[in-house]
Amino acid sequence: MGLKHIVFLCCFLGFGSASQAQDYFYTQKFATPSTLSPAFIGKQNGVSVGLQYRDAWSNLPGTFTFADLSADGYFPNIRMILGGKLSYQQLGSAGYYITGGEIQGGYHIYIAKLRQLFLLIPAISIGLYNTGVNVNKLLFYDQLLNGGPSSTVLYRNNRMFFDINLGFAFMTNKNYALSMNVFHLNFANKSFERVNTDVTPMRINLVGLYRFALTKQVGNAWANQDMVVIAETNYQEGSVWTDLGVYYNVSVISLGLIAERFAFGARRNYNPTVSLFLGADLYNTCVGYSFSWGVGATSKLFGGSHEISLKYIIDAKYIRSAKTKQDRDVIKQFGMLKFPRY
Repeated sequence: MGLKHIVFLCCFLGFGSASQAQDYFYTQKFATPSTLSPAFIGKQNGVSVGLQYRDAWSNLPGTFTFADLSADGYFPNIRMILGGKLSYQQLGSAGYYITGGEIQGGYHIYIAKLRQLFLLIPAISIGLYNTGVNVNKLLFYDQLLNGGPSSTVLYRNNRMFFDINLGFAFMTNKNYALSMNVFHLNFANKSFERVNTDVTPMRINLVGLYRFALTKQVGNAWANQDMVVIAETNYQEGSVWTDLGVYYNVSVISLGLIAERFAFGARRNYNPTVSLFLGADLYNTCVGYSFSWGVGATSKLFGGSHEISLKYIIDAKYIRSAKTKQDRDVIKQFGMLKFPRY
């Protein structure tokens, strides 16, 4: 590691001790649905296992990578959604990392009225994470031990912290869904000094999606086309930013265009991006790739980002053998929504 990496470490740690931590985001929002809403897990009519990886900000020194391994499913006999995930983040050339996992759960409330079915889903996720610095990745870290804010950090133990998120979704069998979510309800503190210097502020998130059937379902799979529009708005620490995505599906192929992190308010340094997405949904296996590039003033500084996802849906027979006819009808009707898999 050269001198510029050491300087970058000092700036990174100094910035972290004087500001509040922010979240990481994926372009393929439904590959790991709990990052979008705890209430969106378990919507694949089976147990879903997924892996998602993002390599962000390629022009900056060091690595800015995020990875999630998740599993979730819907259990009709108790009308609950259950899931869990393992996460890893590595930020910067100093080996600063956040790793851990969370469990998610929610309950399905069905309301049938006027020949239409409504689904309400309250949900919660609780995570336990560990944050630290891999000092063995600092070839010249002894140069930082002569004083200053970085030296104290390197001597401290890793920090464990809890994170609590809430979600509430509203869905119908008419191809649309809405969700309101509150992330970091407990204002998770990641500071090594165990004081509130690195608090992740609470984030309020609104999500809406709608599926347009462009053609009627016919025998020729390549003639079946639909479009999914997803809109997401976030409010965090005085700032508001919006993501908007459009996905076009024909048979097993999906194409997407996503505009992300267009912000206004107290903090505008979110590096807005535009992303292109290509995916394939082959039977119960889904694979997706997206590339993002910045369109803001800092686009040349940050560079582009690559993201890949892999998901497998286990066809669970217990869903087909739900105890009551109502539960079987519910599963069949909500299967019409074709909930996004990426």
